[in-house]
Amino acid sequence: MVRDIIEKNEKVNPNADLLKKLKSLIPGVIAKDGSIDADAIRYWAERATGDSRLVTEERETFNFLGKDYARLLYALDTETIIIPDEDNNKKTENKDSENLYLSGDNLEVLKHLRRSYEGEVKCIYIDPPYNTGSDDFVYNDSFDFTEKDLKEKLGLDDDAQVEKIMNMRKRGSRSHAAWLTFMYPRLKLARDLLKDDGVIFISIDDNEQANLKILCDEIFGEENFIANLIWKSKSGGANDSEFFAVDHEYIFAYAKNISEVEIKIDKKAEVTTSYNRHDENGDYALERLDKQSIRYSPSGDYEIIGPDGKKYRPLHKDPKHPNATWRWGKKQVQEHYNELVFENGCVYTKNYKKDGAKARSLLIEDRFGRTRTGKTDCAELFDLECFSSPKPYKLITHLQAISSNDNETILDFFSGSATTAQATFEINVEEKANRKFILVQIPENLDESLKRTTSTRGNTVLNNAITILDSIHKPHTLDQIGMERIRRAAAKIKEEHPDCKCDLGFKHFTIQKMDKNDKRLELVTKFDKSLAIGDSTILKKFGVKTVLTTWMVDDGFTFNANIEKIDLGGYSAYRIKDDAKDYLYLIDEGIDSKHIKMLFKKYDEDKNFKPKHIALFGYSFGMTTLDTLKANIKNVDGINIHTEMRY
Repeated sequence: MVRDIIEKNEKVNPNADLLKKLKSLIPGVIAKDGSIDADAIRYWAERATGDSRLVTEERETFNFLGKDYARLLYALDTETIIIPDEDNNKKTENKDSENLYLSGDNLEVLKHLRRSYEGEVKCIYIDPPYNTGSDDFVYNDSFDFTEKDLKEKLGLDDDAQVEKIMNMRKRGSRSHAAWLTFMYPRLKLARDLLKDDGVIFISIDDNEQANLKILCDEIFGEENFIANLIWKSKSGGANDSEFFAVDHEYIFAYAKNISEVEIKIDKKAEVTTSYNRHDENGDYALERLDKQSIRYSPSGDYEIIGPDGKKYRPLHKDPKHPNATWRWGKKQVQEHYNELVFENGCVYTKNYKKDGAKARSLLIEDRFGRTRTGKTDCAELFDLECFSSPKPYKLITHLQAISSNDNETILDFFSGSATTAQATFEINVEEKANRKFILVQIPENLDESLKRTTSTRGNTVLNNAITILDSIHKPHTLDQIGMERIRRAAAKIKEEHPDCKCDLGFKHFTIQKMDKNDKRLELVTKFDKSLAIGDSTILKKFGVKTVLTTWMVDDGFTFNANIEKIDLGGYSAYRIKDDAKDYLYLIDEGIDSKHIKMLFKKYDEDKNFKPKHIALFGYSFGMTTLDTLKANIKNVDGINIHTEMRY
């Protein structure tokens, strides 16, 4: 379980995945000695493009300190275990839920998710650290390599470069290289999880948006860039810039495969604009010709004479609107006079409903919410401000609405305030749909964060969060306050929509990496499997459910997989089956010949019991048990059973 992965990771290099894909794509390109036939690659590239001129040795590259190390992080398997939260998961509202909340380092969690959700996620939204110098971003991935390790795994000879990589995680939060190294493997894993018609949305500000664009072009492909959405995050402007009042953030949208993607019109926009009139040109809505401008413009302030001879002025020249003007100039009014509508003392233009209209890239209306709206969303649930800069759920609901459909999966692996969960609840209620969410959040220690904060407001927010967690008897971690937000959002939905049939629960799992002081790790690494005598203390340290959950996810089953407990005459085995796989797990100690006999009797007599894969927890058994199993397997007709001992 952990030992096998540790041993495997010792042999991993950052090119392993790339070489595997290259060999699969062009068989024969890699020789037995590891050499690569570059001419063969060129040959097939010319055939693929149909034009040899397009196969060039000139290309732009995006390099940064730590890129090779980031590729190594992507290639390494996760050395973590998955611990189910039994108290939460057995509750009535959660036991059948398909929503997931995963506590842990998102790099490790994404590697587990790739096993069972690769190519299954329709929409990803993330709001990663912006690297502003004030959001406490520090390169904090586990760093268990020595200088010698890095030299060998990355093929580096430059001692100075190795030292820079070793020191990178210790540098200040303004390091662009550290931020890129942090994001690279996470975005690579995100792409693995997306469906072919999936979309990822990434919130960012000016500090890293230029680097993020280039990074995403490399990972997702420049051709899969959809748009750079501009979200008006403040109603006014923040005085946080020397020259301009910054009132917006960016949201990059990338596709897995842009030829497969559909971006829809947000239905709320159609509701906002009611096309309730019709003429020979189609359905239309009335839109006022006058507007309130920031500055007065004499050229836009003139009289329009209606068909009845009545005189019209912008906003009736109400003293409350001194800068009011017409949207059109005199010439345009004259040219389109017959298209104007004069009603109720106002002048209107006809806003026709357009076929094939597209979603907007400027998210500047109140219906998308502002930063303050996100704070209000949370205050309605907690009566206290307990998140620093939560996104408004209206914004995330909009992104889900234009990119996903019923029964599809939404992922947010920088969950923070858990806005994505509330957004999913809201859109499901509105559309009577059943989108599912997967949220990931590292269990950041709020007491430690409180010690580091230097702002009065940050101090208040953290103290409020701690107060709430104390009131519900939960640990002082960010994931716990996030989960409480989900519970309260669900309660709000139930109160407002008592007949709602949506999935308003969630299952919770903790993904945990054992540190060097963990006694379980010591037991695992010191265990000599060649002696084959077993060690029951290791299972007691982990627990059966942790071993089973970790295995089933890594074998490609979902976190919500149905586990069937099989009684083999007093010994419990665990079966998990889906359309593609059928596994039997033998984890508990104490199995003997009578239990094995019962197992194969079930194979013979139960036509619905045909697991093709049997996995044993090696610390509970010796090699004798495995030999006995293999001997009996030979007597099972009509099925090829694979058996393995895991450590």
